Amino acid sequence: VRRAVSQSVKVVNSVIRKYGSPIAIHIELARELGKTKEERDKIKKDNDSRWEDNEKKLCEIRDKFNIAHPTGRHLVKYRLYEEQGGKCVYSGKELDLGRVMNDDKYAEVDHIIPYSRSFCDAQYNKVLVLSEENQKKGNGLPKEYLGNGEKWEEFCVRVQSIYNRNVKKREALLREKFTVEDGKAWKERTLNDTKYISRFMYNLLRNRLLFADSATERKKKVVAV
Repeated sequence: VRRAVSQSVKVVNSVIRKYGSPIAIHIELARELGKTKEERDKIKKDNDSRWEDNEKKLCEIRDKFNIAHPTGRHLVKYRLYEEQGGKCVYSGKELDLGRVMNDDKYAEVDHIIPYSRSFCDAQYNKVLVLSEENQKKGNGLPKEYLGNGEKWEEFCVRVQSIYNRNVKKREALLREKFTVEDGKAWKERTLNDTKYISRFMYNLLRNRLLFADSATERKKKVVAV
């Protein structure tokens, strides 16, 4: 927590030196701030590589599907489509990539373990599925949706085939139970440090930072997200 606060203050001061005092600040937590320099350097290298790859994918989306300004949502769908071999994970049906990219009602990104139960928005908790399958699954696990029997057996074979090297996603897809206690534990791990650091930085910036004169028109100068 101390390291995260220290790094945050450095970032704020650097921004002010370059651009002057802000009108408002919205606080979010970058988890890598709490890591060592070696860990942060590795994260930066991975992020730079991912950024280059994302730019390449965005160019492909623009050229292939005539989308002038592809968004992050397009990118996530495109990546998941490739990862899944062009199939809906829940039904096994082939996906039409053109419709995936241009028709929001055709296919959706689903949280395998529902976000409302896990607070998990990580890539390993996401799959691209037909909208009708997503609606039927609702707020359940794949197991809770598919039940026992032939559909579940076919699903297990499909998951093992597609995600033979992606252990975390395979485990999420094949998970048979996610109790209230599991949900609490996942949420607490995700939120505990986040809440503390966000609250600390919120008070620090609200009480100590000199804002630009034009900021007097705003009711809230600092917002913690």
